[in-house]
This record gives sequence, structure tokens and C-alpha cells, in this order.
Amino acid sequence: MSLAPGGGRSGGDGGTRAVEHLRSVTAALGMAGVGPHVTLNIFQDFDGEDCAPRPERVGERDRMLDEVTRWATALRPLRAPRPGAGDGDRPALHDPVASAGARAAVEMLVAELNAAAEDQDADRYDGMFAADVLWGSPHGRTLAGYDALNAVHRRLMARPVVPASRYEIVQTLAPAPGVAVAHVRRRPVADDGKDHPLSAEMAMYVLIERNDHWWLAGGQNTPITEAS
Repeated sequence: MSLAPGGGRSGGDGGTRAVEHLRSVTAALGMAGVGPHVTLNIFQDFDGEDCAPRPERVGERDRMLDEVTRWATALRPLRAPRPGAGDGDRPALHDPVASAGARAAVEMLVAELNAAAEDQDADRYDGMFAADVLWGSPHGRTLAGYDALNAVHRRLMARPVVPASRYEIVQTLAPAPGVAVAHVRRRPVADDGKDHPLSAEMAMYVLIERNDHWWLAGGQNTPITEAS
């Protein structure tokens, strides 16, 4: 049972006793009953169907609501779901509304990677990389920042040490507007256009939209077999 604050309103002496009895009920339910409560008279504090409390009752009402607010603020951490408490507390992050934009961003990135790989153009390959991009290599090396990463890609593409590659989208996730997460497979391609016998790689890419432009915030490459 989640803890929650509760305030009472009664309509006279009998109602006051009822509120006092209700305190024990709410306590058993895990609710925190507040002290102040409002006593309203159906003939003096209502105007037709609307509640129109007398001035002295307004003060009682405000004191009760202030106390409810204070307790609600204090109890908020106790009401928060526990991380990993179970599948019922675990959200699905994909946002269908943002899905199309995220997919389009990943498709744009993959198109640029394919074109740049074919032309061995490092600057185009890194064209969508943010200034502070984080990058992880298949062998555990990490790089931070466009300048460091672009320098490595220029050296690799100036004297290719791996065959040409073809990039393919495996799946995408749009956890929020302006955010795209994707698995992208890199397939080495032999001179005859067929898959190269070398192992392929699976990349995890994270793209962020900023000022109507999508940027790669992070990437990680992992070697895979074609059966993966």
C-alpha cells in the first residue's frame, strides 16, 4: 500500500466523530492523516450545488490543505517505485510519436557512412559526429571528441587496412523526441561485391537532435559472426 496524506471534512458534531473514526481506518491503509479538518454546514457553507464556505471556514480549509501538501511532499520518496522491482514497474521507453524522426536520422547516418566508406572519405564519414562524441573500438580502445576520432579515421582511410564495408540498420529505438538509439551492422565486402570472409561488426549508435540537426553522440563497435 502506498503512503498518502489524507484530510477530513465533516458536517457537524456527528461528522466530526466520523472523521476521528476515519483516522484509524486511513492509518490501517497506510495513509497519513493530518490533524486539521474542516467542519462545513450544509445550510451555511453551500450555495445551491457549490461549496461556498464562510470566511472562518476558509481558514480551516487552507490549514488542512497546507498540511496535506506538507505531508505529500514528505512522503513522496516513499511512494516512488523501487528500481527493478519487477516488470510492472519497468517502463518501455520507445516513443511511437518520435519513432519516424529517429528512424529517418539513423537512415541518414547510414547513408552517409556507406557513401563515405565507398569513397574512403573520413571527413564525410564523421560528418554527423558531434564535437564531443564518445567512441569505442572493437578492442576496447575509447576516444572522445571529433578531432581525435577524425584523425584516426583519416589515417585508416588513407591506407585502408580493412575491405570496403556496407552498413545496414538492424533496429532503432526512440526513447524520447530528439533521441535515437540504433543497432547498425557493418558487413565487409570483397572486391567482387560479396561478403568478405572477415568478421562483421555490430555498432550501437546514439544520435541527438540539436537545432534541427541530428548528431552522433556516441558509438561502440563489437565484432560479430555472420550468424549473430
